[in-house]
Amino acid sequence: EAKDFVIIEERGTAKGIRRITAVTHDAAERANALASSLEDDMTAAEQVEAGEELAQVKNAMTTKVDDALISAVRKAQLRQRINGLVDKLKAFKKAQEKAKADAVVESSTRAAADAAEAGSELVVHVVEAGLDKKVCEKALKSMTKAHPAGSFVLISTAPQAGRFGIYVQVPQGQSRSAKDMVLAIQTAAEAEKPKASGNASKANGLLGLEKLEVALAAARGL
Repeated sequence: EAKDFVIIEERGTAKGIRRITAVTHDAAERANALASSLEDDMTAAEQVEAGEELAQVKNAMTTKVDDALISAVRKAQLRQRINGLVDKLKAFKKAQEKAKADAVVESSTRAAADAAEAGSELVVHVVEAGLDKKVCEKALKSMTKAHPAGSFVLISTAPQAGRFGIYVQVPQGQSRSAKDMVLAIQTAAEAEKPKASGNASKANGLLGLEKLEVALAAARGL
């Protein structure tokens, strides 16, 4: 008489006690049909290329599966497949970040090499690496290899944060320290409280994005 029998949930309520929720008959048939439909949707989701669309699909599938009155076993299997979508998105984001970082290093290195060829000591270069200090320091290291005698002011914009980072590196023994150069740029941009972190050869600081043009003019005039 029960026809189909589907365990919807099984959980512990107290020590040694487990609560099982199940449905039978027409409700069980509906649960199985819904699970099959969700599995088909999941198969389609797994074919979507990594990116913004997949992120939206993953969020939609998560909500559907969480809310679905289906077999606990099949729900667990679907959640495992959602984890696969999450991993796919993480790998995509990591690859994107690497490509962006590589582009920052490449353009910075090219700017330093061009300055070395032109006989210019000071290199002021703008990139969009957010406030990622690690990427900017990697770029500065590469710039130094391309132009060992160069002094570098790397401006990295972070549009979403509404700020930009100032990363300065100078050769050892230069009369003006990197820290002083950061403070000079901030002062020229009328920062409320000029502040720089670092030392004589390498330093960094922050400014609001609205001060970018003034800061660039100040950097080029160092």
